[in-house]
Amino acid sequence: MLLHGGGANLESMDQYAARLGRARRSVAMDIRSCGQSGDPPRFRLVDAAADVHTLADELGLGSIDVVGHSMGGFVGGFFATGHPDARVVSIDGFGPGMVTVGSAEDRAAFSAFQAAMRAAFFEMTAPPESGDGSWRDEQIAMLIELFPQIGYTAPNVAAMAARNFVEIADGLFERRPRRHLFADAFEDDGDADILRMYRNVRCPTLVIRCTRSGAPEVLDAELDALASAHPGLRVVRMPLTHLAPAWDAIDDVVGEIDRFFLAHPPP
Repeated sequence: MLLHGGGANLESMDQYAARLGRARRSVAMDIRSCGQSGDPPRFRLVDAAADVHTLADELGLGSIDVVGHSMGGFVGGFFATGHPDARVVSIDGFGPGMVTVGSAEDRAAFSAFQAAMRAAFFEMTAPPESGDGSWRDEQIAMLIELFPQIGYTAPNVAAMAARNFVEIADGLFERRPRRHLFADAFEDDGDADILRMYRNVRCPTLVIRCTRSGAPEVLDAELDALASAHPGLRVVRMPLTHLAPAWDAIDDVVGEIDRFFLAHPPP
């Protein structure tokens, strides 16, 4: 099961499906409140993880592996907690929250980093969130121009931009993700454990840390402590920006995933 990042949709995982699907069935899904999926009044990460199980069950997939990028990565982390028969890969998937190690200065730097990420998300979802067909077309054109500027240069950028708009009435469209996704997901930002989605994983889990994402180095100390406490969890560092795994470095990332799956055969 392939899970996209915040601001994206299942189209952004096509490149992973093409590569990982050579030896297995790959299914990409729109996380709730994203793409063409439903939009509940409240967005909770644990509910998004439960959706993965629900979809796999409805499709009759049996035991599944999960590969998620960014938001999809930490949704995958929550999924890993309740599915010991899975294998989970999180690509730079670190959700809202705070480190539990480091000095006061480290925590302040991390808080500033999270605040910047939150501001970027809210800028991406600035009102208006709905409009007519002309508004939708203008928004799609803007996204097609924006995505390469922030590092998403995949060949299906137009398809991904178009999938972010849902027809809600005759001639009226709504943009996804909805703004409340980030408001709800970041509701406990500041106090929540940044790695809480990985603390209780019950299956082989690979966490890929993109070291050029801008996240302060204290995150590495947190990850090292986590890996020491969980023999089934492996951390791999790659000198990439946060969005590089979406296209520019996808072959390098898939190589790490293939090695991980080879080292951990399914039960």
